[in-house]
Amino acid sequence: MPTHEPLPENTFCGITTSIERRFWTHPALTTSPDTAVIFLDAELYIDRVHAPAVMQKECPHALSVYVSNNGAAARHADYTCNPTYAQFIAEELLPWVLLQHTTLDASRIVLAGLSLSGLAAADIALRYPDRFSHVICQSPSFWWENERFRKQISPRPQKHSAFWICVGDQETQTGVSHPPTGLRQNSTQIEACEHTREALIQAGCTVSFRTYHGGHDPACWRTDLELALPWSGSH
Repeated sequence: MPTHEPLPENTFCGITTSIERRFWTHPALTTSPDTAVIFLDAELYIDRVHAPAVMQKECPHALSVYVSNNGAAARHADYTCNPTYAQFIAEELLPWVLLQHTTLDASRIVLAGLSLSGLAAADIALRYPDRFSHVICQSPSFWWENERFRKQISPRPQKHSAFWICVGDQETQTGVSHPPTGLRQNSTQIEACEHTREALIQAGCTVSFRTYHGGHDPACWRTDLELALPWSGSH
């Protein structure tokens, strides 16, 4: 993938949640973008998936915002269906982004996450169904706490986010603990994703599901992102 110039870095602190996170922005080619993609797990998306290059290719007229994961321990705290973190993203950071970029259409905001942050993206979208038009969940960790997330999915209101879920056909690991907090994975990534897809559909959600050939791999997510972004309408 082509390299990119260092992205502008800032820090945002939520007033109500008191959560403070660094974030990076990749400006659109146009001075008046009407759509934006908010990426969780900034460090993974920027350094390993090379999402800025994908955005430049697929969505040059969209604004992208990359929110720091703040390290491994914070990932496990923030991304495991944490209502306070969901509030930080949907009620504090997103309104601030809209205020800073007044041409953005609030009905065309995309949220993206991978692995554990893919679980978080789905959770945030269900908690705030009117804030994000599309949600990209790449190899989301729906196995968390014996698939607790999908067991809590209830029928959706008429307005809800559309979900893109991808998972690799080699993501068959199970019976393992993930550092640094020892999160226990008792079902495979692919099984948990398939179960959650069915639960979302039964709840009335729109779901696009893709199985790719590969594993839990940034290169696979990069290729998948090239498909997911046009699907989201952010181009």
